[in-house]
Amino acid sequence: KWGTGPNSRVGSQILPPAIPNQVYGVNATLTKQGAIEVTWLPAPPISTDGTTITIRSYNIYYSQGSGGASVVTSIGSSSSQILNQLKHDVQYTIQVAAVSIYGTGMPSTAITLQTLSLPSSPINSTYLLTSKTSLRIIPNFANNSGGVDLAGFIVQYSVNGSSAVSSGVISDSRYDLSS
Repeated sequence: KWGTGPNSRVGSQILPPAIPNQVYGVNATLTKQGAIEVTWLPAPPISTDGTTITIRSYNIYYSQGSGGASVVTSIGSSSSQILNQLKHDVQYTIQVAAVSIYGTGMPSTAITLQTLSLPSSPINSTYLLTSKTSLRIIPNFANNSGGVDLAGFIVQYSVNGSSAVSSGVISDSRYDLSS
């Protein structure tokens, strides 16, 4: 026969595992042309039933404009990652999220940073004929350094249509060309 029986005992409630907390303190710094270093504060710890959830890695999401995000995963407890081979003179949007065995936390508040542009060719340079066979070149890089301090410049030239000759990197503010 079927019927009602005594009430069962109250058991302990099993809570679902929690995903990591949101990452805060995200910062981005230009390290060189085409590279950004992203740093963040570690995600605050979260406990479920007295067990602390361990952060296994962080996902760094970055995108340019309205395009889809690229993801770089930083393994371990590192709180920084360098994004390399980025396009020059592009604004990137960056977010960071903590990852545990239970899932990925909510991404951080988005930050933006513009990468450096490449320097352009010098404009309005000075060319002085110092003898019948010598030319002094004084390049003018005003306002076209791409936002970085220039380490030098390279002069390429040819004489009477011959193959181009390159000077190598010149760190002085002028170049004397002699044949």
